[in-house]
Amino acid sequence: MEVPQLPLALLGLIALCWSAGSSLPNGAPLGVCGSLMPRHRGVSPQNTASPHSFYIKSTSGSVQVKIMGPTYKGVLLQARTPNGTTTVGTWTNPPENTKTISCFNIQGSAITHSNTVDKNNHSTYTWIPSSENCPMDVRFL
Repeated sequence: MEVPQLPLALLGLIALCWSAGSSLPNGAPLGVCGSLMPRHRGVSPQNTASPHSFYIKSTSGSVQVKIMGPTYKGVLLQARTPNGTTTVGTWTNPPENTKTISCFNIQGSAITHSNTVDKNNHSTYTWIPSSENCPMDVRFL
């Protein structure tokens, strides 16, 4: 008995597109660095107050950032000047289940998730200010 090839090919294409467009399990794409808007299929930008807040601790030469609140699976974390459209400083030593990415062609300028494992307020993100011309007022987004 001959198996119809076209329906099987269409089914495979639909399955591939569905899984690729439904989630971003390996982190935020570089295309969202400017807008910080999610590109997950079926996910709209949040229009209510965030259930998360930042705990920030300045240490010798770096800033420790924790995201406080309920667990989360995905993250895109940047440091910017107020009303800034690009990042400042770099992130180092990403915690487990996260990684640095190069937004705006700047290595380590953002942190994102590396999988869909839950993250919580035990994850500490380390930001290093720029060595030259670092602004005094920095916002973590």
